[in-house]
Amino acid sequence: MADVLVDSSIFGRYLNLDDSRHASTRLAIRTLIKQNHTLCFVPQVAYEFLCFMTKKRSGVGTDVNGFGWSVSEAVARLDQIEHHFELRLQDPDREYRVLRSLVEELEVSGTRIHDIRLVAAAKTIGINLFFTLDESHFKRASEAGHIDLLTPGGVGEAGAS
Repeated sequence: MADVLVDSSIFGRYLNLDDSRHASTRLAIRTLIKQNHTLCFVPQVAYEFLCFMTKKRSGVGTDVNGFGWSVSEAVARLDQIEHHFELRLQDPDREYRVLRSLVEELEVSGTRIHDIRLVAAAKTIGINLFFTLDESHFKRASEAGHIDLLTPGGVGEAGAS
């Protein structure tokens, strides 16, 4: 079937048994694997995963969206990702040119440029499907036809079958 770029938001929920979206994310990953999709990640996904998994948990006076894991726990979970999913390295020069083009075309600014960099990475390595929980972050790129979005609830629908 198709290669699927997996977002850090998916990995975070997949590996955190206490997360409310763990079960649906786990089922979606299993379904994609049964459908013979190759689930991939790029270095930026690993960086983002380590960042938000080691941030403090949400609460008064703390960072938002963190999981509060220790560095050693996050690195051990990254080892699991590396073992079960395929790391794809992209050509940094080509990715940069694609990123510049996407930023201009889609008029992306601020922190959303991090998200568009993932779209640039996917385009650079020839992946069209992006598996995420953060659909709104990639809406412009999807609407412009640069990437097809897939969420846990959408696994098994036309785009992923």
